Amino acid sequence: MNNNLDNVYIVLVEPRNAGNIGSTVRAMKNMGISHLRLVNPVTYREDDQQKKLGYRSQDIIEGSEEFDSLKEALADISQVFIATSKKGKWKKDFLVPKDAASRIVERIHVEKVAVVFGREDSGVTIEEALLANYYINIPSAVSYPSLNLSQAVMVTVYDIYQAYIGHD
Repeated sequence: MNNNLDNVYIVLVEPRNAGNIGSTVRAMKNMGISHLRLVNPVTYREDDQQKKLGYRSQDIIEGSEEFDSLKEALADISQVFIATSKKGKWKKDFLVPKDAASRIVERIHVEKVAVVFGREDSGVTIEEALLANYYINIPSAVSYPSLNLSQAVMVTVYDIYQAYIGHD
């Protein structure tokens, strides 16, 4: 099987916690996704917490790319999915991760697909959200609907991998 997961790009917007970057690359590695793009990240490459939480995933760190804006990070990407817990009026239809994963796997044979995760404290801006073709929302308890960044990545990449291995 060709590894068309090579056409999946995880994009983190202004991550402020190097540990979250480490946990993200570990989740990516577990699910066979190797491309990480970061928009204005905290210093992370040599951070001890990142290395600890990103155990055996430093190849993804080494290959990660940094950008000054989300628009730049997405310049060569055809399909953009933005994960968010905020369902403001400026967003329309939301997919659960499993449905998003099915759409992603349908497209990765012919184009690059990015899954974007916003800032830990505020998500993405309206301007950034307008760059998306699709929006992902992970259902969670109403009392606390916001997942940790790396947890949201894990839920999403797990569903992408499951769709990928189940895809004909």
